[in-house]
Amino acid sequence: MKKLILGTAMLLAFNVAIMLTQMSCSKESKAQTTNPSGYIPQNKFLILENLKGSSTKQQLLIVDYAGQPQSSISPLILPNGVTFDQGRVTPDGKTIIFTGVVTGANGASKVYSMNIDGTNMKELLSRDPNNSELELMNTY
Repeated sequence: MKKLILGTAMLLAFNVAIMLTQMSCSKESKAQTTNPSGYIPQNKFLILENLKGSSTKQQLLIVDYAGQPQSSISPLILPNGVTFDQGRVTPDGKTIIFTGVVTGANGASKVYSMNIDGTNMKELLSRDPNNSELELMNTY
């Protein structure tokens, strides 16, 4: 009888140890699924496409990493004299941040933001090309 009680206690202790290990592992894996900003990346990137039959009309395709178009902004309407240079989709997937080059201004650059559907375009930053050069890096 003593051996039976001792064996049962050992099995119970072993089961508790396994359950605690599983619980700590599941917390750790959840913590690693998001980036430091708290957003889950949307895995989208931008492709600028010149529309046929026009040298000035362009559309901006929002594409996932598998190459499947998610949506498009067509035609892409930019401020007068500005050409799209480079852009990124923010990690929350709601905003596009991009640089534009002002034609005829010796390469002056501006940074803009707009909603993912192309609305609400705002100028965020403007730089004189004689003093600095803008390059859009990753957004966080």
